[in-house]
Amino acid sequence: MKQLENIITNNENFKTLSPEHVKELAGRASIIDLETGAFMFCQDGKADHFYVLTKGSVGLEIHAAGWGTVTMQTLRSGDLLGWSWMFPPYRWHFDAKTLEPSQAIAFDAATVRDKFKKDSDFGYQVMKIVATHMMDRIVAARLQILDLYGKNPDHQGYAIR
Repeated sequence: MKQLENIITNNENFKTLSPEHVKELAGRASIIDLETGAFMFCQDGKADHFYVLTKGSVGLEIHAAGWGTVTMQTLRSGDLLGWSWMFPPYRWHFDAKTLEPSQAIAFDAATVRDKFKKDSDFGYQVMKIVATHMMDRIVAARLQILDLYGKNPDHQGYAIR
């Protein structure tokens, strides 16, 4: 467990957590190793974990009619992966597939949510981390949309403001 505590403490996402909160997270986590092409989760699957990548890279993918599978974003070592575990019905909205051999810390979502109920400060601190992660993903998606439409001067869709 000390190894997990060290990884969590040294991860930029968790720098605001107290040592007690780091220990709580570490007690609800395990290290997983994944081969290239492995799915960490699939769209509409049960969101029962969230992750921090410690090695490798993962593509967040969505299936779009007429486009096939589209990689929305590539995550790398140090990145937080997943927020669907926080909101009912706890189902994934994307696929997450490794692009190379990867390693991650997998946090058990149900036990983390249970701890939220018992320790509101812990819940608030983790929620702030996840909210920051969500904002980063939304900004990245917005930039990707702008880039996509910026390459098509004939696009007659809605103006993006």
